[in-house]
Amino acid sequence: MKYRLLLTFLFLITFAFGQKTTFNIKYSEQLAVFVFMQNLSENYRENAFKTEFQKSKYNNDNYKNIISKFDKLIIDCSYAFDEFPYGTKILMQTRDILKKNLIETKNLNDFKLRSIGIVPNKTLSDLTEMISTFTPIYNELIYNPNRVQFEKQLMEISAPNLGVVMAVGSWLALKKDDQS
Repeated sequence: MKYRLLLTFLFLITFAFGQKTTFNIKYSEQLAVFVFMQNLSENYRENAFKTEFQKSKYNNDNYKNIISKFDKLIIDCSYAFDEFPYGTKILMQTRDILKKNLIETKNLNDFKLRSIGIVPNKTLSDLTEMISTFTPIYNELIYNPNRVQFEKQLMEISAPNLGVVMAVGSWLALKKDDQS
């Protein structure tokens, strides 16, 4: 009897005071292009992005030089938060902050403004120029050929009663690898 009463009480509290969760799924073209460029790096293993790029008309010295310069950008720096207690000292990488800003901004100018001071201005200008250069390449090689599949899967995971905020940037890489 006690267990039944306790179970009923727990059930009522959970549904009476529980918060409804929702999914806010956001596609970030800027982040997708950034991930695309990372995957084209000489240091990355073979992947779907590299394969598509190598088969394309863009596989020439000009774009290879841009990818090489992208690899050499110094955008990784760690910040330690020593003034916080041990359990909350999580290192933060500048790359993580830049990715967050790529997700949250609507265009590269806003990204540039939001990211001033995180990395040197020259690095930030070079990064935004490279992303701008590779955006049409990404769209032609990766996004447009897979747009229907992407939008279908986006609709499927957009259930109205589930929730967490997500940025869909590297989905196509995972989807293409599944097909291989």
